[in-house]
Amino acid sequence: MVKRYDAGLLSDYGGGNVEWWQDYLRAEIERCNDHWEADYAALETKVRRLEGENEGFVQWVNDLHSGMYINCVYCGHRYGPSKDTPVSMADVLKAHVEKCPKHPMSQLKAENEILKEELRKCREQK
Repeated sequence: MVKRYDAGLLSDYGGGNVEWWQDYLRAEIERCNDHWEADYAALETKVRRLEGENEGFVQWVNDLHSGMYINCVYCGHRYGPSKDTPVSMADVLKAHVEKCPKHPMSQLKAENEILKEELRKCREQK
């Protein structure tokens, strides 16, 4: 989030002195510019970092499609290019995730099966 610039309270030190007010406004504009430049630099740094992370993700997806080896991040199982595999490596990884015992989805699927069985029993008792 970009920080708001606060010029503070205006005073009447300048009175009717036009030159004083012009100098005051120039100085205030300069402080405002410094403020925004610092914020802009911080945001630009964040954008560069995120662009770098995104490049890594793009390369990861490209690797999935190029037939390179990929690993399950939960169990470490490695999949490599195979001439007899009729699907993309991304599809192979998706299929593995559905069966991987260490993937969080496995726990959810197991809980879902328990709940379905309990629901079936409840319906039979009616």
